[in-house]
Amino acid sequence: MASVAHARLGGTALVVAMCLAMAASLLGFSAFGAITPALIGEWGLSKTEAGWLNGIFFVGYMIGVPSLVGGTDRIDARLVFLVGCVLSALSLAGLALATGFWSAMAFRVLGGIGFAGCYMPGLKALVDRYEGSHPSRAVSFYTASYAIGAGASFWLSGVIAAELGWRWAFWITLAGPLAGLALAAWTLRPLGMPSKLADWFRIPDFRPVFSNRPAMGYIVAYTLHTGELFVFLSWVVAFLTFAAAMHPAGSAGWDIPLISAIVTVVALPSSIIGNEIAIRFGRRRTILVVMMATALVAAGTGFSAALSFPAAAFMCLLYGTIIATDSSALTAGTVGAARPDERGATMALHSFLGFGGGAVGPLILGVTLDLTGGGETVASWGIGFAVIAALTLIGPPVLLRLVGRETPAPVMAG
Repeated sequence: MASVAHARLGGTALVVAMCLAMAASLLGFSAFGAITPALIGEWGLSKTEAGWLNGIFFVGYMIGVPSLVGGTDRIDARLVFLVGCVLSALSLAGLALATGFWSAMAFRVLGGIGFAGCYMPGLKALVDRYEGSHPSRAVSFYTASYAIGAGASFWLSGVIAAELGWRWAFWITLAGPLAGLALAAWTLRPLGMPSKLADWFRIPDFRPVFSNRPAMGYIVAYTLHTGELFVFLSWVVAFLTFAAAMHPAGSAGWDIPLISAIVTVVALPSSIIGNEIAIRFGRRRTILVVMMATALVAAGTGFSAALSFPAAAFMCLLYGTIIATDSSALTAGTVGAARPDERGATMALHSFLGFGGGAVGPLILGVTLDLTGGGETVASWGIGFAVIAALTLIGPPVLLRLVGRETPAPVMAG
């Protein structure tokens, strides 16, 4: 049983502290997406290359997640989270010194590995120490805290880049992972789990997880959800920049970094409310409705640039809100469907495949833009987002087949 002795704080205070640590670790998370338009111009990147640089982050995540997340069954997740914060800070320092596509690629991979050490291990560290009557809400708030960090990263990076240059956006935001490291190190006490160096590199056995049909249903749906989400986060600034160029008079006075931050931060209440709806009306039913709604909105987002800049901004706000609605519900569904002795491995596979979608999604949109006119026309953006919408619609039939009609709210040890 989890014990308050393993944390300086308990209950709600523990959840709040870990949410803040997670948000802080993400302060540089959206920096690359926020300055993508500037780097396309300075480094002469194609849209496909920009898509690679946005998506390769999640390849790094996939490299790190099997051992870093799966290893939390043998290693105290607190220690993994602290290592993840250090790697995230080093990645941002490297990007500040990058000179082109290949050097940026290497440090984006390192950043993805750092994120792998922070995101799910931070949740595992919280779950291992949390004592409360509503564990799924602790999962929901922690998962949703991502929106605070990612949204703050969009806004702060955009402002810094505009005032001081894009390199300073990386130098200043690396303070976030360091702050997250300090807060988590103070809040969480070691569990005293003995581990060897080999435990950090041991890949968990995923075969039992693949036989868990409900868990796999949520994992596949999460993969599609994450792909769509990170397409949006990677390309929203570039899309709004395109819409502003189409309507210079209508976009005057609008702050694109602030808009991008707002459409990211709305994911916080959206994700929490979505989980509460799932608890009340059924997790599978809620996720099905949300996935179909996001596909519908995605199909219209790219074409909205033809109307006006405010219309494009509104569609981005609507899209960002709806995408996040099933985020916590999907993660809580996977955690709840996991067998107790396979929770670390299940969360690792959830993250590995899920963020594989995050790696491929931005690249798919980048390639689609290059094939349809380089993102220089409304049709190019419209077709690009329509392709993402079509991929999202794979999720509902998979979920219907693998997840039972009634899935209880997750109940976790402790």
